[in-house]
Amino acid sequence: MKMLGIVLAMVLLATGLVSGQDETYTPVKREDARSLGETMRYGLGRGFVNLCTCWLEIPRNLSYEATARPISSPLLGPIMGASYTAMRAVYGVVDLLSGGYTGYYSYSDILPDYPWEAKWVADSTQFD
Repeated sequence: MKMLGIVLAMVLLATGLVSGQDETYTPVKREDARSLGETMRYGLGRGFVNLCTCWLEIPRNLSYEATARPISSPLLGPIMGASYTAMRAVYGVVDLLSGGYTGYYSYSDILPDYPWEAKWVADSTQFD
């Protein structure tokens, strides 16, 4: 019974993450923030969340690579996932060590603020 609950929770989490990828998110610019406290809260929250969820980059990249490049996905998926996991963990540590002072800035185009904001399924495959 406990195993069924764990499997159900994992399925619900996976469907929520995949269905949430279509939403677009634009981070608030630093100059649009209402106060330094708001900016720091955002930075600290993002750092904590990224440290706790950095492992999601491995299944995300496995899923993305399997839909984008099915032939090379068994090799590229784990490598990209491990690389993005390390990057997200480092960015999370930087956010926490800076006290969230860096606040509203986007990491990069290839690495959104949170794992669920990135694409989990590719728009097209290498065979299109």
